[in-house]
Amino acid sequence: MDPVASTALSGLMASVARLNVSASNTANSQADGPLPRTPPSQPLPAWSGGPAVASPNVDLVAERVQQITARSAFMANLAVLKTAGEMEQSLLDVKA
Repeated sequence: MDPVASTALSGLMASVARLNVSASNTANSQADGPLPRTPPSQPLPAWSGGPAVASPNVDLVAERVQQITARSAFMANLAVLKTAGEMEQSLLDVKA
């Protein structure tokens, strides 16, 4: 696979993972349960002990920022993938 396409697809998958985590945190913001999850690419929050089933304490503004960031990263990686495909097609047209 083309390295540019591979990188763009990796970025797409990371954006989807980030959006899924944020959506899950938002959906569970009022429920008692474990601490909020973080995307795999981000460090885990420090846990100071205490009960493992505490209120998740989700910051909805921060989660919305995560969702907007994930959407923007997804769109940017999609544009990279589209441009790579167009460049490859142009190269094939020149060779033909």
